[in-house]
Amino acid sequence: MIFGLALNVGEGLDEARKIASLTVGSRIRRVWVSYSVRGRDPFEAASVVAAANVYLRVGVGALSPYIYSVDEIKSRVLELVERFGERFDLCLGLGDRRVLEGLGHKISHSAFLNLLMHTLKSIKDDLSIRRVKIWLGAQGSRTLALAEYFDGVLLNHCSPDAVRWALEKMGPAKDRKEIGISAPSYIYENFEADMFAYVRRAALKILLGGTRALARDLNLEAEYQRALTYYKNLTQGECEEKVVSEDLVKSLTITMHASALPNYLNSMRNLGVNEVVFGYPLSISINHLHILKSTLAALH
Repeated sequence: MIFGLALNVGEGLDEARKIASLTVGSRIRRVWVSYSVRGRDPFEAASVVAAANVYLRVGVGALSPYIYSVDEIKSRVLELVERFGERFDLCLGLGDRRVLEGLGHKISHSAFLNLLMHTLKSIKDDLSIRRVKIWLGAQGSRTLALAEYFDGVLLNHCSPDAVRWALEKMGPAKDRKEIGISAPSYIYENFEADMFAYVRRAALKILLGGTRALARDLNLEAEYQRALTYYKNLTQGECEEKVVSEDLVKSLTITMHASALPNYLNSMRNLGVNEVVFGYPLSISINHLHILKSTLAALH
């Protein structure tokens, strides 16, 4: 099992450089850099991360084919390989549905799946020659059914029940592909309310970024409806605590005391997960990154 960090590029290049530098000598082997509507170019951020730690593999994505064209993805990934060597991977996925709709895209899931497969077929040969693995970023059952065409699957699930459900939806492909999980994370030694507020907000974003059908599949339909009501009535001043319970945070994010992390990782390994990727807010907190590093260092 390997461990990674997920950055959205809202952190800025200096912060991305510092975080990547802090992974030197640790058990963190990869940094994933994703698109952010308010952030910097993920390819630019990936180059900064690659330069800061020459031992890291660097993943770009998940990138949405609604935002990046085939030619742009291919040329810019190959440019990274030319500059920094064959240590890059790519993840393709839908992205945040609400962000895409805010950018003017009308999302039809069938059209997305067709666009996803067109993008994969157009770039796979050229990138595979340069040892770029192409991952599928997926949550829902229809997207997961395409796992067999990709080198790996990066699940936006992290609870054992949700991961088990996703692996079932992948079918026989789950035994032949690399399986990663990536989620907002908070690993702590002393609980801090402000960090928990950040991860609670991230859990709400994940819940609202999915579909009602997915929420139903994961037995979260009541929470999904409550979150939708909250989202529509933001002006009433409701707070996330009314919508996102501690149990929901724990089912949608990797949130736990550091002492519980080894057992959690073992449970993921037993399910067949090869990679665990820790995201915001842990991934941009220097203090909590140190906690993660020391906890991983103590693993047998």
